Amino acid sequence: MNNGKGTIVVGERPLGAEQPHWRQDAIRRRVLKVHSVILILVAASSAAVATVGWSLAIGPYAFLHDQRLGHVGLIQAYLLAVLLGAVLWLGSRQPQPVIWGIVGACVHLCILVAYVLHWDYLPTLGPGMLAVRTFGLTAHIGLALLEMWAICVVREGVASAVHTGMHRPLERDQT
Repeated sequence: MNNGKGTIVVGERPLGAEQPHWRQDAIRRRVLKVHSVILILVAASSAAVATVGWSLAIGPYAFLHDQRLGHVGLIQAYLLAVLLGAVLWLGSRQPQPVIWGIVGACVHLCILVAYVLHWDYLPTLGPGMLAVRTFGLTAHIGLALLEMWAICVVREGVASAVHTGMHRPLERDQT
């Protein structure tokens, strides 16, 4: 609604007005928790599907039955992704959640490097791998963008707090 002064008001604050820093940290923590749960569930299920493909030669990772080294790399990557999901969950409870958002975004950017380098190779590995590539690409881009959005929200809040004098400088040891 318009407040009569040319400013559009949504709820109790003008559209585009900065949110309090604590509110932005709450958003950042929620994004980290959602991201960590998705990462843990998808990585654990991917590890299981890759292991079934390796051991039983069925599913989208059936090619791993003949390429054991591929399973070695994938199982390590998927289990590390489970661990990173746990780290992001723990990071959501830390004083500066923006740092953990950067870690979360960088995880997906690193994985996207492999997609770029081996874009044409992935679908040649077997039936279903085109769908795996498409799902993986979509998930990694989506989660990286989610974290980058949350990082920008927090940065705007910090800048607003500094500009309006609502922050307290860090106390440093003078000794």
